[in-house]
Amino acid sequence: MTTQTSTTDRPADPGTGTGTDQQRSPTHLRPDIEGLRAVAVTLVLVLHAGIPLAGGFIGVDVFFVISGFLMTSLLLREVAATGTLSLAGFYARRAKRLLPAAATVLLATGAATLLLVPPIRWPDIGKDILASALYVQNWRLAEVATDYNAEGLSKSPLQHFWTLAVEEQYYVVWPVLLLLALALIGRRRRREGQRWPLTLASLFVLLVLAVPSLAWSIHLTSTDPSAAYFATSTRLWELSVGGVVAIVAIYVPRVMSPLAGAVVGWLGLTVLLTSAFLIDETTPFPGTAAAYPTVATAVIILAGLVPHRWGPTLVLGLRPLQWVGKLSYSLYLWHWPMLVIVAAALARDLSAAEGVVVVLLATVPAYLSFRLIEDPVRRSRALAGHTWRTLRVGGACTVAGAVASAVVLGAAWPPATPPAPLAISLGGGPQPSDAPKLGALVLDTPALGDRAGAPVSRADSITPDPLVALRDNVGDECVKRLDDVSPEPCVTGDVDSSIEVALVGDSHAAQWAAPLTAIAREREWRLSIYAKQNCTYATGITVAYDARPYPQCTTWSGNVASALASDPPDLVILSDVFRKIVDPEQLSYEASFEPLRESYETSWGSFLESGANVVVLKDTPRPGIDVPACVSEHPDDLTACAVSRPEAMRDGTPLEAAAKSLPRVEFINLENAVCPTRECSPVIGDALVYRDSNHLTSTYALTLAPRLYAALPKL
Repeated sequence: MTTQTSTTDRPADPGTGTGTDQQRSPTHLRPDIEGLRAVAVTLVLVLHAGIPLAGGFIGVDVFFVISGFLMTSLLLREVAATGTLSLAGFYARRAKRLLPAAATVLLATGAATLLLVPPIRWPDIGKDILASALYVQNWRLAEVATDYNAEGLSKSPLQHFWTLAVEEQYYVVWPVLLLLALALIGRRRRREGQRWPLTLASLFVLLVLAVPSLAWSIHLTSTDPSAAYFATSTRLWELSVGGVVAIVAIYVPRVMSPLAGAVVGWLGLTVLLTSAFLIDETTPFPGTAAAYPTVATAVIILAGLVPHRWGPTLVLGLRPLQWVGKLSYSLYLWHWPMLVIVAAALARDLSAAEGVVVVLLATVPAYLSFRLIEDPVRRSRALAGHTWRTLRVGGACTVAGAVASAVVLGAAWPPATPPAPLAISLGGGPQPSDAPKLGALVLDTPALGDRAGAPVSRADSITPDPLVALRDNVGDECVKRLDDVSPEPCVTGDVDSSIEVALVGDSHAAQWAAPLTAIAREREWRLSIYAKQNCTYATGITVAYDARPYPQCTTWSGNVASALASDPPDLVILSDVFRKIVDPEQLSYEASFEPLRESYETSWGSFLESGANVVVLKDTPRPGIDVPACVSEHPDDLTACAVSRPEAMRDGTPLEAAAKSLPRVEFINLENAVCPTRECSPVIGDALVYRDSNHLTSTYALTLAPRLYAALPKL
């Protein structure tokens, strides 16, 4: 019924919790843990394949607890056998069991990237390979997650390595703390075999690690959820819970009967599986919500210490789960790069059916990797008992990953450079003789007629180069990040002018920084840019970010309102994206429309009362695809990157409704200069229109400056 593998041979693998099981004797077997690995990796695979199981990501939390339990068990057994702990031996075992398979995936991903992925993505993937090889991918992802410039970009084929990074960083710290615990109890009591001092000292140092981590996880999840998800500091407590289970394991049979264990185990498994359906993308995570899968997993492991024939092993020990559990590390490593690279090769997202097929196909390299690399290296007689030889093998695997990174980065060298600022004539005058007919400027060319701005198969040249489109982002440095509520603006234009103009909103307001700066210099305005990431400037409401409340936006809006009230500007220019507000009953655009419109009118009323002119810029069309990546994939058929006008535009927004309801508010709509035909073209007049999936390149925005100049009031 079960596939029983001697647990003395099974490694603890980061990201999948695959590893040496807790033993009451060297031959004790834990098929329940093998089954738990299978459940955990299946949850992740189902989610990544595209099947609707929003809480599938809790499989990662199961992995963390299992790994914390297994590795702590190994460490405690070594202490019990030798009275001390060899850090070199511990890290050698980790290197032998983990790095060869991981290095193989990194090398394969690097090769597949050069063969199948468009060059625009090579630099980022090259960096991901290096971060993964050095086990710091989680920190790279935490940085990218808080970088608004990266929003809407394609997924990394190696982002799943973040879990491995968290675990390896944990195992840099935990063995050292355990050595500290050994020092606390003293050599004499260790020699006498006294368990209580070691138990208490180990629990103490583990709690010193876990309690602050849990507190920080709760805090950061509420203030910066994207960073909280990937940070090691917010996940240490989950691994530590597994460690606590390992420490108290020897005492569990004394206080829990097998029947009680069966009941408790089934309860834990029920909570775990229920969590996968009740926790979703709207749940603040990890925070307190991570306690459900974490504690449930710990309970299942504890229950398995007093096995009962009717316990959870009845299900977890089934042969298919044992097989999947045995391959869980390799499956975890291989499935995600295959999903991402296949999608990149097809230049589109995969359907759920296609995702399932790719995941099933991933079992082939996973099985081969396990049989030909992971298992043979783990059982190698040449490495058995040779700590430094094993460490050298691990070092070679790390170097191999670094070489793969260098090859991918080298293939993308030299990097393209952002374009120089355009010289644009404003006020209806002729353009400079050397100024190219670029971007929206070609829309004024009569010879083009109705075809001006229509999608074309190819362009003679594209400005900016798609490889650097993301850096063509004048004004992005002014956008406050998630946790920044400071009202301090960026100031540009004629900074000494007595005429004050305020640009207020989110990054879709800041994308107008280039043309407005040119206009401000021409008209001798002082331009102050107040912008915040994913934030709607509207007081008295709370909008949602990533389907969760975004209180920092509310605070920032209030702070900006106070700053502008204390020194009223002469002109306020507003723009932003239509976002859902947080409502006790529901989170929808329909429920958000009226509250947002009313909040806009109230917020803008203070500007009107001060005598300021108020201008609202309609939000630009949003293609919803990574335009630079698509253009780089289809340089000879740019029509493949065109998006239908209805799909890209959102009409009748609360921003527009509020602007049209207030008599002294001017509404400027330039969407026909961004999407002038039935299909929104990715390239107009040889200018790349978008730098990502929804923001204009500063180059294209600057070509809109003459139109914006003519529409703005003269102060």
